[in-house]
Amino acid sequence: MPDFVKRYYEIQSPKLQGKAALKIALLADLHGAVYGHRQDRLLQAIEAEDCDLVLAAGDMILRIRENSFTAAKDLLIPLSKQVPVCYGLGNHEEVFLYDDQPGGEAEAFSVLQHSVYRRKRLPPKEHHLIEDYRTFESALEEAGVILLKNQRVRKSFHSVMVDICGLRVPYSCYHKPFPFGLHASDIELLCGSANQEAFQILIAHSPYFAPAYFTWQADLTVSGHYHGGILRLGKRRGLVSPYLHPFPSYCVGDFHRGDSHLVVSAGLGEHTLPVRLFNPHELVFITVKNPEEA
Repeated sequence: MPDFVKRYYEIQSPKLQGKAALKIALLADLHGAVYGHRQDRLLQAIEAEDCDLVLAAGDMILRIRENSFTAAKDLLIPLSKQVPVCYGLGNHEEVFLYDDQPGGEAEAFSVLQHSVYRRKRLPPKEHHLIEDYRTFESALEEAGVILLKNQRVRKSFHSVMVDICGLRVPYSCYHKPFPFGLHASDIELLCGSANQEAFQILIAHSPYFAPAYFTWQADLTVSGHYHGGILRLGKRRGLVSPYLHPFPSYCVGDFHRGDSHLVVSAGLGEHTLPVRLFNPHELVFITVKNPEEA
């Protein structure tokens, strides 16, 4: 049975007033990992922190493992009955959204003024999983989980307005070793402008495009995808990214540019190469405070 550590980050924002604090649980890259009976160990760990909001930063499932859908539902559905749960897509979700489906790549990214190429195609033996994924999404939405596919939702916590946007990108942005480029202007085309009045959160699975996220000016961006770099080389460094780039930037941990913050989770699971050295699975908690109260 896998184990995990709790990782805590604190960031500051003048958009929070007085002693109000916003506490967020960040989940990423579960990939079908199971922590106890029906995820009870994870659920108890999150409940103990009394969070206001749960963010799922993608790859909560594993494309080739049907039981990973159950593992994700066992975690997200009970949480959604307690606090708002916002779910942004990763590459393991995106692969199920074909061009010939409503919301497929051609429709979802037609606003972009470049070709969406290098699409991921499921082999025929895995086509039955497309319907399983549709059923999975429907079950989450019926339970109240908020799936954000280049969409946004506004919530109020402690009299603070929070705008949460889930960035969905073309699958070519996950192509290895050279992903398709993504710029702040593309994020604006897909999601609109960052909300400067509210506390703006961006759920963006891949930290590879961190410069674009900072330029878009989210107050907080949350990511995963890199699995901590396989071999952890310090608080914010890892050995290799899923793009096969050595010593990638923005690998894991907290990063800052002005008033914009990025928190990258090392994730709760792995796949293909199930190796983690000095790099435990992690459940991340982020507390946002007013600078004067920090």
